[in-house]
Amino acid sequence: MACVRLPEFVERHNVSAAEALGVRELRVLGRGVSSEVVLAVEKSSPEGKKKALKKIVYGERESLADKLKRWSFFLNEVNILKELSHPNIIELQRALSCREELVLVLELHVSDLASALPHVTDFGVIRFFTQSTSALTYLHQRRIVHGDVKPQNVLLHHTGKMVRLCDFGFAQRLPENKKSCNTYSGTPAYLGPEFTTGQPVQDVYKLESFALGRLLCSLLFREKAKLNVDYLPLIRENATIPATMKECAQRLLEPSPTERATAWQIDQFLTQTSPGAPSN
Repeated sequence: MACVRLPEFVERHNVSAAEALGVRELRVLGRGVSSEVVLAVEKSSPEGKKKALKKIVYGERESLADKLKRWSFFLNEVNILKELSHPNIIELQRALSCREELVLVLELHVSDLASALPHVTDFGVIRFFTQSTSALTYLHQRRIVHGDVKPQNVLLHHTGKMVRLCDFGFAQRLPENKKSCNTYSGTPAYLGPEFTTGQPVQDVYKLESFALGRLLCSLLFREKAKLNVDYLPLIRENATIPATMKECAQRLLEPSPTERATAWQIDQFLTQTSPGAPSN
């Protein structure tokens, strides 16, 4: 892939990522469609400092077109992440192009929100939703859409008090004064009713608001959102859900995009109604 021009932030190495970074890979933390996240430990660190390596590995029989597609996703994720600085968004530390693999070095968080859902407290629901809303608002204000908001892409800090949005492989930066896009990935159970596979999205920010609402449902019901389940009546009938969370869910899950709240509006609502709400 020497023909591809690399941004300055990306290091090029003729050895494996483990050799270039001076780490020993311990185990796979998770796998995606075209990547895997590996737990690694620094060999020279007395305390055994650990890192997360997101590795995009080329297949042995992969075509040039497929390799270029992987490059495109990799560079897109690097270019977006390196410009972000928010307490609830994963931090990119280094990016490497090595033998048969592209690697993102990320801060380590071994658990995601999906795994933690059964153990989230009522206090945690408010805290983690508030933080996720803050992260999405920060992105949208910079004309960036994440592309796949769901509990699996929200990492839980080892303290158990903070979450960080991760996996920006499908993220997009929209032109100024534009809110539509030709393609959007997402996970079916978190997509708004206006979404049709393969068709342009008229308001991608509102589509992502719906995903945030479904993420809130995951927190409230302590399980990943289920496809074809209408959570609005379940939330309205549930007397145990705090009024603030119920209001957020109803505004985010509004079927009509024009009536649906934006992440920013929910962020402002949370600030106004719960000035002392747990955040970071």
